[in-house]
Amino acid sequence: MKPLSFLLLSGLAFNGFVHADDADSVIQHPWLKSDFLVQIGSFLPDKDILISARGNAEVETKEVDFDQTFKGGSRESIFAINLKWDFGQKWWLGAESYSAKFEEGAVLEEDLEWNDYVFPAGSYASGGTSMDLYRVVIGRDVYRSDRSELGLGLGLHWLELGAFIEGEALIGDEASGVRKEAVTASAPLPNVTLWYLHTFSPKWAAFIRADWFGASFKEYSGNLINANVGINYQFTDHFGIDFAYKSFELDVDVDKPDWYGRVKYDQTGPFIGLSGNW
Repeated sequence: MKPLSFLLLSGLAFNGFVHADDADSVIQHPWLKSDFLVQIGSFLPDKDILISARGNAEVETKEVDFDQTFKGGSRESIFAINLKWDFGQKWWLGAESYSAKFEEGAVLEEDLEWNDYVFPAGSYASGGTSMDLYRVVIGRDVYRSDRSELGLGLGLHWLELGAFIEGEALIGDEASGVRKEAVTASAPLPNVTLWYLHTFSPKWAAFIRADWFGASFKEYSGNLINANVGINYQFTDHFGIDFAYKSFELDVDVDKPDWYGRVKYDQTGPFIGLSGNW
């Protein structure tokens, strides 16, 4: 299920929860009484990675399916951390960090065009990708009650992207020996953010966080969606456990002198972690 559809359905469900109980009792979940929230855990995504690289901006080449060619789409565990700091009456600062890398080798089933070289079918090649994500958002609550809060924000995703293929290569019809052709990019992508929290009791809460970018920014143009939908169970006033579904979708065109191409990098899967609040 695509993240926007998933978020829409989840939002409708949460909206039903909000209006399902109109009791006068005040629900004071610890997250609503705390200034600092830290979530640390493991993101267990399935990946779908399509990347193209060419030396000439006018030439189109087929995207390389890294997760199929080099088995980079298998599920892996990624350490991730999320931070939220409420300051002032309605303002908050959010941050996130995680990275994903893989490198694998395979006998190629078809020719791969990559950065003006061809890695021919039947030859052995290795390939890999890397992505480091750092996110900072400043936001403001637009609604807050004893049991829920809704906030909007503006922020920045700093992405460091990389991909390579190494093996026996051809340029034209001539063999060029073993080559490692790598491309890298650092992409500052601004985004808008939605944060919603609803508490059901002092122990249970549900949350949505969604970041979106869809525009042209310097050498990059395309879309980014970074979303979490989950629940929290507090086993003490200051510590809890989180279960969430996380989705990260990046679809951008890169227009740089050292890398003309496209990146489609999707990660979806569960997030399981511990939270602390003060």
